[in-house]
Amino acid sequence: SPPLAPMVYNYPIVRLLRHEQRKGLIKSKMEGGNIAEGDIIMFLDAHVRPEEGWHKPLLKHINQNYKRVVVPLIPILDDAWEIDNNAVGVKMMFDWTLFFNWFEDGSDLVPCMSG
Repeated sequence: SPPLAPMVYNYPIVRLLRHEQRKGLIKSKMEGGNIAEGDIIMFLDAHVRPEEGWHKPLLKHINQNYKRVVVPLIPILDDAWEIDNNAVGVKMMFDWTLFFNWFEDGSDLVPCMSG
């Protein structure tokens, strides 16, 4: 039994897919997406710490256009996994020289997808 199995036992809508051998991040997400049965598929990586209500802005944008790819804001976490309010921003951007930087503009639109 996978170590995660007991944690999802009380959530019958959650399906746990476990490979016998490692297949890598992308192949695993593709296989998970292929067996998913819901209207919306969401992948959260191991370094993500969702807060209460995290899904609402994502669902708002999906409901405006179901073909839209939505991504969350990514706050910078400190060593204790708390949001660092002194960090530069929660959105990523590249300038015309392809220099990467973080920024915040007060909106919930994210111009650049992580990963």
